Amino acid sequence: MNNKKTILIIFIAIIIFAGFGFGKEILADPDGDLTFSWSCTGGTLSDPNIAQPTFTAPMVDADTTYTCTLTVTDSYGFNATDSMDVLVKNLTPTLPTAVNLSVDPPNSNDYCGITGYPPVRLRWQFSDPGDSQSAYQIQLDTDSNFSNPRGCPLSTDTEVPTAGQAGPDYSCLAQNLSWNTTYYWRLKVWDSQDTPSTWIYPPSPPGSPTPSPGTSFDTISHAWPNPNFIFDDRV
Repeated sequence: MNNKKTILIIFIAIIIFAGFGFGKEILADPDGDLTFSWSCTGGTLSDPNIAQPTFTAPMVDADTTYTCTLTVTDSYGFNATDSMDVLVKNLTPTLPTAVNLSVDPPNSNDYCGITGYPPVRLRWQFSDPGDSQSAYQIQLDTDSNFSNPRGCPLSTDTEVPTAGQAGPDYSCLAQNLSWNTTYYWRLKVWDSQDTPSTWIYPPSPPGSPTPSPGTSFDTISHAWPNPNFIFDDRV
């Protein structure tokens, strides 16, 4: 009598996207006494020694084919080996963006403290499905070409880490602005993968050229609430 046992492995070609995963089911002999050994030329396996590991594809710059090989051995020492190809498709990164850029009207609560500057609060909503904002950069300038921009909240024109604000709604209180002055502003945001957006402008007036510097805003003409107030430091 021939007691040799048959181990059957069924594979098909698989196509997945970079960063995603899949699990694979194995059809085997009825005894359930098998051991498994997986290996792949790229990516990661959740556990190479189980029947149905999860394969997670690596990030790739171009479509790349990896080979996964499985060896199945039973308690009698019989084994079978087979391989399959996994085509990992490159995913073009989606650039983050921001929407609903706006400027708050003057608010007396923002005038607490002696700053010597008109406080202006700029607002926006981060937009990148499934991701979150990690940083932002705001440029303000009296020139619509942004030839000598300043930043927000401080005057330094630089990237600012997002901290203390839960998205998707964000704001920045601009400092060191001048009274009775027209400013233009634009915004750049970064997602959690440190991918930056392009420059984002507030809504432009109808009929404006594209691209447009966007809508400007004017700071109020004097310190709140009266330009001729007298400070009397008496107890």
